[in-house]
Amino acid sequence: MRTLLSALFAIIAIVLTPIAVTAAWMDQQVVSEQGFVELAGPLGEDQDFQSSLAEALSEHLSTQTGLPPELNALVKPVIAETVQSVSTLPDYPEAWDESLRRSHQMIFGDQSSVAESGQDGGAEGTATDDGLTLDIGPIVSLAVSSFSETIGADVDAPGAVPVEVGTGAEQELVQRLERVASVGLPIAVVAGVFAIAALLVARVRSTTLSLMGLGVAVGGAALWLLMENYRAFVPDQSDGAEIARLFRDSLLARAADDFSAWSVFLAAGGTAVFVIGILVRAATRRDGTA
Repeated sequence: MRTLLSALFAIIAIVLTPIAVTAAWMDQQVVSEQGFVELAGPLGEDQDFQSSLAEALSEHLSTQTGLPPELNALVKPVIAETVQSVSTLPDYPEAWDESLRRSHQMIFGDQSSVAESGQDGGAEGTATDDGLTLDIGPIVSLAVSSFSETIGADVDAPGAVPVEVGTGAEQELVQRLERVASVGLPIAVVAGVFAIAALLVARVRSTTLSLMGLGVAVGGAALWLLMENYRAFVPDQSDGAEIARLFRDSLLARAADDFSAWSVFLAAGGTAVFVIGILVRAATRRDGTA
């Protein structure tokens, strides 16, 4: 009976541990605004993404000059030059980070912060409930400022320029994942309690420790394998704006790489526990106390 009970407790601990790690990663790297900015920040330096961003900026600026059509055609080369060089401006990294912060606030529902950010930019902030949204307003404002200096005329900068990068279903999924992330710590505590209980009731504790370590290592390896093949589980969305596709694909790739590192640490930790259990078993095997 003790062996069966110990096995049950150990299985529960093994199953809950990868879930707790996944929830912790989501909480720190996705739900956390700073974690999200650090995760997605390098996308702003990607050349393909910058090219798509320049196209989106050019399209927006062409409709915001306030000039007659005949004059607007004359300044199009200036617009093109401005948007192509916006990523080289000293304030670009700060503007990109602010775009990510606003986008995070839109995705996770902090609409009061979005509105305040939009008002700081000179217009009322807006958000969309339809799907996952990237707000490139701060970058557009930076481009508008550079463009205004070039032509020597004032051009109104928008408060928010939302670009949909995901569907409504994906927005709902993110909200569900946010709820899962919030219970990562309680799940970890429960896993720890069951692991201790498994050791307390086990007949051979060193063996139980080794088996739990092996189970956690396998769980970490399974998560790593899942991240290595994540594209097989993500639906293809080739339609829509190029900037949306690039942002979505690049962010998913970075998230998979980042979580893969967590999975490796989990597998390494499980392996270490497995080895410790084997060593303890070998050291105490003669007297049978472990």
